[in-house]
Amino acid sequence: MQTIKIEINNDAVLKLIEELETNKFIKIVKDKKKPMSSKKLSTLLLGSINNKEAAKMKAELKNMRKEWERTI
Repeated sequence: MQTIKIEINNDAVLKLIEELETNKFIKIVKDKKKPMSSKKLSTLLLGSINNKEAAKMKAELKNMRKEWERTI
């Protein structure tokens, strides 16, 4: 058995493919991936880092920025 992914550009072709499935020549496998949400990424990630970790990351970032500003 071989699995391939195709893109259908015509509704008539979809009917033909469904007919092939009805006659048991092929099996249509639905894509389990959910489509990307239309929400902003910042909204989706909101709350993914707790306040303690966020404060720690901000402090580290501040220290890294200071290192770039120093003169050698």
